[in-house]
Amino acid sequence: MKVLLVHVRYRQRGGEDTVFDNEVKLLSDNGIAVVPIEFSNDDIREKGLFNKLMLAMNTVWSRKYYKAIAQIIKDEEPDLVHFHNIFPLLSPSVYKACYDSKVP
Repeated sequence: MKVLLVHVRYRQRGGEDTVFDNEVKLLSDNGIAVVPIEFSNDDIREKGLFNKLMLAMNTVWSRKYYKAIAQIIKDEEPDLVHFHNIFPLLSPSVYKACYDSKVP
């Protein structure tokens, strides 16, 4: 089995970051092929009205991350995708990318 684990890191390390790291190790230690994919909330630009509006819109639907996850799925061919902390960067669009790729 091959699992794609996707996580958005916080600007300050938090509990969810630790859980993600532990999950990667736990699955790997038990013979599951894990492909960890990490993004960072450091990529968010909050300065200026335009960037704030774009962040709000992309929180609802991000075409950029839909395409990114769809491409990663195509390249890696996982059996399963598991997400941690998709907001505000990735958006529910990543779930649609999995659905369209027929990967649970």
